[in-house]
Amino acid sequence: MNKNDMEKLNIRALWLMMLSSVIGAIFFTLIVVFTWFAINEGVPQEIKPTVKWVKTLVLFVVWVYTFASPLIRYERYRYIFNDEEIRVREGLWWVKTLVVPIERLHQVEMQSGPLDQLFRFTKIIVTTAGGNGVVRFIEMDKADDLVNSLKIRINSYAVKGRSKNPNAFAAKEAVNIANDTASDVNSDDLV
Repeated sequence: MNKNDMEKLNIRALWLMMLSSVIGAIFFTLIVVFTWFAINEGVPQEIKPTVKWVKTLVLFVVWVYTFASPLIRYERYRYIFNDEEIRVREGLWWVKTLVVPIERLHQVEMQSGPLDQLFRFTKIIVTTAGGNGVVRFIEMDKADDLVNSLKIRINSYAVKGRSKNPNAFAAKEAVNIANDTASDVNSDDLV
């Protein structure tokens, strides 16, 4: 499977990345500026130009990064949901690829923060025995269809598993019933 087989994000995802990045940069800039004003009087006169130059350089780098990183992340982010797996490729400095086999899924969840909701995006969180995988910047309409499709697939694998080994599920159910019964017993009744 190559990069061209995978879906690219909607352009609104770039704007969401930019807005998130700018908000972070504004907070960082405010911290630097307030720190500068707080320590300005205590800085010896001979190094004030150097400190001011370093402060300006740091803010310049932060703001270049603020606008460059979303562009790079947007260009690199790709995902695909197919019959066998969920694959996500993302990264800024290091590109990583997440591959989650559909048959290993246990749970599927959607989450949207305030900015996600503003831009009509959600993230899909898939859970396996090995951990969680996250697919970000999925359009809400598309996410509903993807999640429903994944839930159907998860249930079909569960049904297949039960039909292949019904005794394992019966034994597990018996243990669950025994645990429920044991937890219903009051400790005062044992005295």
